[in-house]
Amino acid sequence: MRSLLMTFISLTSIVCSASGLAVAENETFTGAATRPSTNQRSPPDVTSKTLVIDNRGYTVYESTDPDSKTFCVVIPVGLNTVRGLFVNSNFHAGDSRGDWTFCHYYREFMHLHDFALVAANGTCPHTSALKGFHKALRAIGAESKHPELLNAPYVAVGFSAGGGFASTLMTYDNPLTITAPGPCGPGTPPVAPGSDVTITVDTGRFRDWKKLVFYDGAKSVGVVTKAPAQFTTTRLASGYHVFSVLGTDADGSVRTSSPVMVVVRAASATLATRQQAR
Repeated sequence: MRSLLMTFISLTSIVCSASGLAVAENETFTGAATRPSTNQRSPPDVTSKTLVIDNRGYTVYESTDPDSKTFCVVIPVGLNTVRGLFVNSNFHAGDSRGDWTFCHYYREFMHLHDFALVAANGTCPHTSALKGFHKALRAIGAESKHPELLNAPYVAVGFSAGGGFASTLMTYDNPLTITAPGPCGPGTPPVAPGSDVTITVDTGRFRDWKKLVFYDGAKSVGVVTKAPAQFTTTRLASGYHVFSVLGTDADGSVRTSSPVMVVVRAASATLATRQQAR
């Protein structure tokens, strides 16, 4: 069983070396990048192309926000549900969109955890980049038929200003806080299979919320539209459960929570079998 660790990482440097890797490219573009009028911003257009690297296919979606950056999302061909995002933040005046083509360990991370990769080109204040990040995920999620992109947890890396954006994701991108269940660490005992777990959310930094959607991984498990800001998941199966919350306010602004993991131990029948075998 794959276990998925959701952490936020801000690195001061990432060292990659190009190895002359051959890339086969088959491009199919949809849409066109246009700059909306300054009076009214339309949703960003999305282009797409297919790349084949080391006999693996990837669909690369790109979206430009005139107020921030150009963002691209790389999704392995055949991935039905994106479980998380590997955010490779670009440095000042830099372009991280091609790093994944020669950093083979980026690709291996995507395949190991069923992640997509997000990269960018452009320079702007981190707060503007954060808004563009959300716009791009929403637009690319619709175009790629992967709406879960908007609520997917992520790992963020970056050099220099890229590390600053990774820090911005940690600091500003999670106004919703899950207060229960608590953090899961090495000493946290697993819960019994079939248990019910109540997810409680602190909405103090997002007071005008109108809807909270609760997720177990990428699967929606419940919705609340009024206080209290909590939801109970029932009869949890054995394994790892990573809970997160997606909140929406009256203006349509969407905010996320940081994830919280709950481990459900193996079924008692399995434990009894193991004890008998001793």
